[in-house]
Amino acid sequence: MVASRSYLMPRAAIKILLLVFVLVCAACQARIQTGPYLVLNSEGHRVVRVETPQKSLYLEYELSNKKTSSTAMKRVDKTIYELALPDKAVRYRIHIGERKTKWFDLASFPLKDAGRILAYGDPRIGRGNPIARDRINEQIVSEKPSLVIASGDLVSWGSDEDLWQDLLDDLKPITSKLPYVAAIGNHDVSDDH
Repeated sequence: MVASRSYLMPRAAIKILLLVFVLVCAACQARIQTGPYLVLNSEGHRVVRVETPQKSLYLEYELSNKKTSSTAMKRVDKTIYELALPDKAVRYRIHIGERKTKWFDLASFPLKDAGRILAYGDPRIGRGNPIARDRINEQIVSEKPSLVIASGDLVSWGSDEDLWQDLLDDLKPITSKLPYVAAIGNHDVSDDH
């Protein structure tokens, strides 16, 4: 009887420790709820904004001369952090604890030469015809607008993180060459539309 009890105790203890480890790891996962995204502040500076329950966020950016710098983001609300980017910044990423997002490239937009603006909407990645979207993207690039504006509903289901990655991949032909601004639509923030 003693042998079986000593055999069961370590097994039960291991299960408990494993459960505690899983719960602690899940609680420590850095998760961005919204963003990162860019906004213009009242002075016309590009500001990176991100929403997350995490407490310590850093913004790393690369300048046109390839030098990088990292600065703590400022908390502006309970879960919203932001930081203005230097004018010469060409890309940025967010550090949350030990984790880092991928690099986000910035396209420059000369406001004095506004030129033509191209607006379109409802690409809804996750539905529709990818071949048609490729043709639309090619047409947008060939028009060479000074700015591209998407009117929202970028993805079909906002909670599906894979669709957001598909959107970024789908937009690469546009965002690698042209300034791109998107509004948030009801499909982007909810699955109940």
